[in-house]
Amino acid sequence: MVDKEVKGITLKTVLSWIFGVLFTLAGILVIIIDFWIGLIFILVSIVLLPPINTFIAKRFKFSMSGGLKGILVIVLLIIGISLITRGEIEEVGIDNNAIFNMSEIKGEKDSIEEEVEKVEETAKHNSKNSPNSQQDQKEEENAGIEPQPEQASEPFIPELYASDIYLNLEDIGFECEGEYWKDYDDNIKGVYYCTDSTSDYDYDVEIFFGSSAKVLLIEATGINYTSKSNTENLSDFLGYIATIPYENASPEEARSWVESNIEKHGVEKVFGEVKYTIYGEAKTKILTLSHIDSTLD
Repeated sequence: MVDKEVKGITLKTVLSWIFGVLFTLAGILVIIIDFWIGLIFILVSIVLLPPINTFIAKRFKFSMSGGLKGILVIVLLIIGISLITRGEIEEVGIDNNAIFNMSEIKGEKDSIEEEVEKVEETAKHNSKNSPNSQQDQKEEENAGIEPQPEQASEPFIPELYASDIYLNLEDIGFECEGEYWKDYDDNIKGVYYCTDSTSDYDYDVEIFFGSSAKVLLIEATGINYTSKSNTENLSDFLGYIATIPYENASPEEARSWVESNIEKHGVEKVFGEVKYTIYGEAKTKILTLSHIDSTLD
C-alpha cells in the first residue's frame, strides 16, 4: 500500500487566493475608467495568485519568496494610491478654477452696474439743480402752464444685462467695447459693440442698454462673403444670438425658428415677451431682439 502525500492548506495560501481574486476583479472593472490604476491592480493579482506563481516557477525557473511578494505588493499599491490621489487633486483644481472664473465674471458685472448707476444719479442731480432747469420751471408756473409729463420709459428685455451678453461673446472670440451716451436719449444710456471678422464673414452685435445696464435692444448683423448660403454661413452666429438667456426665454425654440427663417425678410416671432425680427437681403442678414412693447426696432 502506497501512502499518498497530504497537502496542507495554509492561511497564506487562502489569503493569496482571496486577495488575488479581489484585485483581479477590481482591475478588470477599474481599467475601463483608468487604465494605469486597473493595470496596477492586475499586476498585484499576478503576484498573489498561486497558480500564476506556479506557472512562472515552472516556465521560467524563477520564484519569489513571501517577503519579496509582500514588498512588491506594497510598492504597487503605493503607486496606485498616488495615481488616485493625483486624479482627485486635478479634479479639485479644475473645480476651484471654474469657481474663481465665475466669481470674477460676477464681480465685473456688479462693478459695471454700480458705475452706471453712479453716472445716472450724478446726471439727474446736475440736471435737477441746474439754473436753466429751475428758471424754466418758474416761468411755467408763472404762466399757468402745467408741467409736461415725463416721457414713458422704454421697456427692457426682462432680467438681461449688457454684461450677460458681451462677456459671453468675448469668451467665444469676439472683441467688445462700450461707450456711454450722455444726454443722448432719456432711455438709451449707452451701447456695446462686439465684432468677429474673417475673410468669409463679418459678425457684428450692438447691445443698447438703459439704466443699470439693462438691455433695451440687441441688433446682430451677419455678412456672408462666400458662395455658401446664409443658412450655411450665418445660421450658427444668428442662432447663437437667439439663445441669449432672459426671463421666460425659450432658447432652443428661438434658435430653431431663426435657423429656419434666416433666408426670409421681415419675419418676426415672440418668445417670452421678447420680439425676434429677421430682415435683410442677399448676403446680409440682421436679427433684432427687443421687448414686445419697444419702439426702438
